[in-house]
Amino acid sequence: MVAFLSDDEVVNKTKNVRRKGLQSFKLRRRSKLTDAVATITSDEISLGAGVDLAQRSRVHVGEAQKHATYFGPEPCLTVRLPTQLKDYPIHTVIKDDSRQFTIDGVNRAKSVMAIVQKHYEQKIPLPEEGKLVRPIPKQPWELTKDKITLQTKLGEGAFGEVWQGTLRQSATQSIPAAIKVTKLKEDNKKYMQELFKEARLMRQYQHINVVGFFGMVMENDNVMIVMEMVNGGGLDHYLKKNNVGIPDKCSYAFDAALGLYYLHSKRCMHRDLACRNCLIDTQKNIVKISDFGLSKQADSYKILPNEKIPTKWQAPEVVATHIYTRECDVYSYGILVWEIFNDAKMPFEEYDNKTVRARLSDPTFRPPISEDLPDEIRVIIAACWSAMPDRRPVMKDVAWILKRFQKHNVPEQRIKQQTPPVPAANPAPPPAPPPKAQTPPAAPPAPLVIAKATKQVVNVPLRKAPSKGEALSTFTIQGNPPPPPPPLPPKKKVS
Repeated sequence: MVAFLSDDEVVNKTKNVRRKGLQSFKLRRRSKLTDAVATITSDEISLGAGVDLAQRSRVHVGEAQKHATYFGPEPCLTVRLPTQLKDYPIHTVIKDDSRQFTIDGVNRAKSVMAIVQKHYEQKIPLPEEGKLVRPIPKQPWELTKDKITLQTKLGEGAFGEVWQGTLRQSATQSIPAAIKVTKLKEDNKKYMQELFKEARLMRQYQHINVVGFFGMVMENDNVMIVMEMVNGGGLDHYLKKNNVGIPDKCSYAFDAALGLYYLHSKRCMHRDLACRNCLIDTQKNIVKISDFGLSKQADSYKILPNEKIPTKWQAPEVVATHIYTRECDVYSYGILVWEIFNDAKMPFEEYDNKTVRARLSDPTFRPPISEDLPDEIRVIIAACWSAMPDRRPVMKDVAWILKRFQKHNVPEQRIKQQTPPVPAANPAPPPAPPPKAQTPPAAPPAPLVIAKATKQVVNVPLRKAPSKGEALSTFTIQGNPPPPPPPLPPKKKVS
């Protein structure tokens, strides 16, 4: 069993290890600050002699923490001794115009992996103490370049490119993938650290409404981040280019709520929730949350002084205190839903960021909510925008309300916005449609009870049958309330 821990956790856990001769090792060229360290328990199966370490052991590309030469960052071998983790630098030696590598200064080989293989197979002692006993196997997310096929370039930026391609899972099966390709350079060191953090975060999440992470390729100075390919692209572009109806928009809001509810259950704060950071699968009509560059796995986060944040999507307390919590994500979700129902229009379009920061603490300073929207959507948006974080709903409740709304108002088989197929040369006349079955009208959804007061309180039932004494979830709304619902027939008394 392999457990991935932080450096401090690994050091603390290995202080009590007393098994003599146990030395788990891996080859790395990355700082401990930007890499997770693996520790192996006693039930792991050792790899025997003759095993190709380049294919079976963990190989990372990056900088060593304290060792560098004229030839660039020096690789090092990290070994777990009985009581500690230790780095052994792999030195570069030039002799007779040939470049060789050595760990102990005596034994040499033509490549880094060759010298590690030599020490492992021949049981050559390391400097000071011990021998290599047990290599750490690669994890499923640690991919090799031969499994990746780049097909079409989708875009490029200052530090790399994004490609559409395939990931080979077996000899006969490949799946579509989106691949970020970049190179390790001195001028993009900070970007690469953030990229590794994002990948380390994404590999923990598996949900239909969160973009999937397949793995990473780290060979020489090339780094590839391999993710799920979502065919529809950005949700913002899709909404601007297509005439999307209210049922589908409700479905997109529901998908995003489920994705964010899942992330919050994993203690993840997305911190950049917006239409531009959601992707849409047009074949399945599903929205997925993407772009975890700002995400943090914590209960709160203190924003750094020079850190850039998307002002128009931020909750008032973020601007005031520079502290981010999951309730701030809920506020951003309200902005996201507003974007969805306004065809990805920019919130606060008429104001610059400075004005937004100055006025955001005013509870009435919010994007206008159209009266044409369904009452449930208006309630959710306004509740998420509450100036008081503790008055905002949790994402579980939001998802439940949207699920109930869809059940009563959205057909199960929604009409997808897709390009019509090319007609045949001599198309046959379409068959006459079958007569529609006469079905009784569906029961009306549970009503939204809106009180007439300065602060409008909306009671939304969250369960089919609350237990005795169980209170309904209450959202407080400031501003203009939605119009009251039509009168309903009197309810039957329940004994």
